[in-house]
Amino acid sequence: MCRPCSRTTGGPSPWSSYSTGPAESWMVAMVGLLPQRCNHLIMRYCNHVITAEASTKDRLLAEGMRLFALQGFRATTVGQIEAAAGLQPRRGALYRHFPSKEALLDEAVRRHLDSVRARRTEVVGGEAGDVGDVGDEALALGRYVLDELASQRAVVDVFEREGERVAEQRDAFREQVSDAGYRVMAEALRRWIGTEPAPGFDVDAAAVLLLGALINVHRSTWTFAGPPLELDEARILAAWSLQCATVVAAARR
Repeated sequence: MCRPCSRTTGGPSPWSSYSTGPAESWMVAMVGLLPQRCNHLIMRYCNHVITAEASTKDRLLAEGMRLFALQGFRATTVGQIEAAAGLQPRRGALYRHFPSKEALLDEAVRRHLDSVRARRTEVVGGEAGDVGDVGDEALALGRYVLDELASQRAVVDVFEREGERVAEQRDAFREQVSDAGYRVMAEALRRWIGTEPAPGFDVDAAAVLLLGALINVHRSTWTFAGPPLELDEARILAAWSLQCATVVAAARR
């Protein structure tokens, strides 16, 4: 008997609350064939397999989205996704994690929406009365926006190519990412202005135009493989934060 297995027997099995998936169920069955004192060794190995399974799922998600963006959702086959993820094509590897291509896309969009919501809470969670320098806060918000745009490229490319085919996911993205981003910008403007804006000042429209300008710069960089006028990110953000401060000053009059 190996020394690591010299454990006190009795009490509940460490597997009693362990939730398994299809890839690990056979290992759970092994528990009935071995002394309980050896269960911790099986658990250690099973945890290793679970990590590998999670890594495989992540690779399938990443490669699936890359191929959807590159050649279209309909044109991409399950076998192509499996091969791109380093798996044997047409051997059922993808179906161990997703029931279909559509389910893979659903999961990728859901993960992205969850990530956006979490980061947005971190970055724009300030209290209504807690206003610092508008330029500094706008600079931080602008950096956050550019980071989010960079992370959205594959998803947006899919929607641009085949938005009608994946309308449900596209509409969820528009509502929870695009429109939500404009609402966050409008809330930031109201917080920075601090009082009732000047007569005729449309906060929502100003938010769309300000944020839209930053988005357009980033999208132009994607499309033409370089930023407009070769401006670097620091210059873009400095000018954008100054523009925000100028708009806020005008709204306070």
